[in-house]
Amino acid sequence: MIVAAKNIDTSTVTLEQITHCQKVEHADGNFYMVESESGNLVEYKVTWNRKQGFQCTCEAGQSGFAHCRKNGVCKHVVWSVAAAREDRPFEVVDRFENKGRVSFTLKKYDTYQIVTKHADGVYTCSCVQTGEFPELTSDCEHCQTAEREEELFHAEMIEHAHFCAGNR
Repeated sequence: MIVAAKNIDTSTVTLEQITHCQKVEHADGNFYMVESESGNLVEYKVTWNRKQGFQCTCEAGQSGFAHCRKNGVCKHVVWSVAAAREDRPFEVVDRFENKGRVSFTLKKYDTYQIVTKHADGVYTCSCVQTGEFPELTSDCEHCQTAEREEELFHAEMIEHAHFCAGNR
């Protein structure tokens, strides 16, 4: 079973553990190099792809995370997911559909924003839906995050449908 990043609990990851992670941007896809805690200059490569999910070059990763109970992946993957969340402007904590509208709750630290995608495809955000101008639309970072999340959601739904159709 492929573990999705959204299902990995990073609540116990410390800032020190995040500093062990270095994002590497590459034409074939971004990945993280994660320094070992042992201090012997060992690094593990953490990658993710749609077919195989997370992979890590550590011993646990090479055994398919067979003995990783809590999140189903090794600590290097958990740390890299925490580092990636720190890199993102906001974490999507909720997605709700109702009557042609999709609402997202975004969180960064203790700040929440509500973004709504209306039936006409226009995004509005609580950061501009205050005071006298509730009809304003927004191209703020909250709306951009929600738009990317919606694109990923639909891509995952299509992939899931193709997977289910192939297993019949």
